Amino acid sequence: MSLRARHLSLYLAALAAGGVVALAVGESAQGGAQPPPSASFTARNYAWEVTGTSATTATIVTGGTVTFSSPEPNSSHNASFSGTGPSGCNPALPGSPQPPPWSSTCTFNAPGTYSFVCTAHPGMGGSVEVVNAGTPTTPPPTTVPGTPPPGGNPPGGSPSEPGSVSVKVARRQRGSTVRGSVTTTVDGSRLAIRALVSNRLLANSRPRRIRNVSVASLRRLVASAGKTSFALRLNRAARRALNRRDRLIVNLRITVTPPGGAATTATRRVTLRPA
Repeated sequence: MSLRARHLSLYLAALAAGGVVALAVGESAQGGAQPPPSASFTARNYAWEVTGTSATTATIVTGGTVTFSSPEPNSSHNASFSGTGPSGCNPALPGSPQPPPWSSTCTFNAPGTYSFVCTAHPGMGGSVEVVNAGTPTTPPPTTVPGTPPPGGNPPGGSPSEPGSVSVKVARRQRGSTVRGSVTTTVDGSRLAIRALVSNRLLANSRPRRIRNVSVASLRRLVASAGKTSFALRLNRAARRALNRRDRLIVNLRITVTPPGGAATTATRRVTLRPA
């Protein structure tokens, strides 16, 4: 083989290898990150959270498992699913709020969204998203603040989802007033917000039964869709507890009901400190 032919052969081989690498990179980029086969929720400060984070939604693949645990002392909880629940749990989830410690691992064999709540604490909820293997978990598209997402729809929803709601609340705030905003997508929606605090935090002594107590509420008719700001001032008992403890955990329960539609509820947890 001549020197020129040898160089040509090496060049073609290198070009082919580069094409294979580019194809592999392209396939990897298109595939995206895959959801994990398992996740866990822990009951802490009267909120169900994905263990190790402040998220209230976990995503797993079909056939995966989710472990629910309640380790905190002096609090009774359960995880009750609305509608369809997991395929099976070992041991069975408590049917009613149970004192700690308890733990249960549940299997989800069908794709879908599974929502659950502690029946003793309405603001203590979460959800499990189950997707088929091969479905990438890609982040939502980034939009410039103050501009609508693609298609011109208001933030937090679309015409096909008239009951959707977008909530913005700082997780840490100062003072005895909880502030935030709600963006609705339908004119004439009804907005209801409740601030809930554990009676364990409000009382000077340990209560016999742990439950969430409403310390502030708001009801409003939102005439025009868009952003609605709110400010909930805590009642006297909550303000005293905040000053006495130097910190107070407040669970917000935000419900938006469009005209003739189903209500959509979101929960947020806020840590307050004195101003």
